[in-house]
Amino acid sequence: SRCLVKYPADSTASYCTGEIVRLSSPAVAFGSDVNFARRLRCESFKIMNFGGRTYRERLEALPKPALGESVATKAGRPFHAASLIHLPLPFRWDASTLESAYRSALDMADANGYGR
Repeated sequence: SRCLVKYPADSTASYCTGEIVRLSSPAVAFGSDVNFARRLRCESFKIMNFGGRTYRERLEALPKPALGESVATKAGRPFHAASLIHLPLPFRWDASTLESAYRSALDMADANGYGR
C-alpha cells in the first residue's frame, strides 16, 4: 500500500491508495463508490472482487451515498481490516467539494473511533 496520510500520525486508521485490501487497520477507500463498483474499474472494483459475493451483496444493499459523502461497511474476512469507509469522489471537483469530501470521511472515522 501507499499510505497518503495517517490520521493522526500514531493512529490505527489509515487513508490509502493502492492495495487497500491488505491493510490491517480500518481504512478509508477514497474514490470508492459502493454503488458503481461494477461499472468503474477503481478501488471499489478491487474491494468488491476481493470481498467476494457476501461482501458485494452487503455493499449493494447500502443506500447510495452522494458524491463526497462517506458510508462505512464492516469488512471482516477475507479483509484484514475490521471495516472500510467508502468515499465516492467526482471525476472533476473544485477545492471546496474535495475538502468537504475528505472532511466527511475524517468525521466518519472520528465517529466510529478510528481516528483517536
